Amino acid sequence: MTLESIRARPVVLKLKRPVVARIATLTDWPLILIDLYTAEGVIGRAYLEPYIPKAMHYLRGRRSPMPLQSLPHPRQR
Repeated sequence: MTLESIRARPVVLKLKRPVVARIATLTDWPLILIDLYTAEGVIGRAYLEPYIPKAMHYLRGRRSPMPLQSLPHPRQR
């Protein structure tokens, strides 16, 4: 398979019931939705949960899919 692009979208969900822990009360739950596109038409999807929305600020300004350079196969690295 040949990678074409990756799209990462930050999302912050409001929780109906906050998560109360000793160190903090979480009222929001951040997610990073990840879509991986291949030249063959296969789409892979995943998500990350960074726990704090502040960690997602690195994705700001990424409104279009992130183009990838040609990547070597893992066995060729």
